[in-house]
Amino acid sequence: MRREENTGRSATTIDKLRLSQSQPSRAPARPLPRHSKPAESRGHEVRARTQPAQNKVPTRRQVVNGSLAKILSAHEKWVVSNGRIGEKADLAHTDLTGVTLRGVILGGASLQEANLSGADLRAAICFGINLQGANLFGANLEKADLGLANLEKADLVGANLQGADLRNADLRTANLIAANLQGADLRGANLQGAVLRGAKLEGAKLTRTQRP
Repeated sequence: MRREENTGRSATTIDKLRLSQSQPSRAPARPLPRHSKPAESRGHEVRARTQPAQNKVPTRRQVVNGSLAKILSAHEKWVVSNGRIGEKADLAHTDLTGVTLRGVILGGASLQEANLSGADLRAAICFGINLQGANLFGANLEKADLGLANLEKADLVGANLQGADLRNADLRTANLIAANLQGADLRGANLQGAVLRGAKLEGAKLTRTQRP
């Protein structure tokens, strides 16, 4: 026999917006030449070749100028209308290095683990923003509204937070080495585990602050 075989406040002018994963199909492994290597070595090589890569760092998302402008505009409408129109901004894991967001409304937006190193966020409205694990190295956040912001594990080394509103913000284990917090309002903020070595705190309001 044969066999068969799936907020209520409007933003000021956005000065600048500077920003500019299909895995290739893997060709089938060619059979190793017979007797080219000992059987044990051949088996080890095949296992190594087929074993998936481990501990890869996730690639940051890129946002081009036009897309960022649309995202910010939709988010502002979402904030002003209390969510009736527009859309909440999701900029988590994005590369926003050096971007200018001065006075922009970002309240409630998600920028978790985003790269905002060197960004200009002066006077930005970031009430309740999620910046957990974000890179804000050297960023300018002077007079920004960061009340109730999630800045847990954020990198704020050398950041300018002079006069910023950080009331009730979560700054647990944040890195604030050499940060400028002069005149900042930190009342009720959680600074447990935060690194404040070299930070400037002259004139800062620290009532009810949970210290490191």
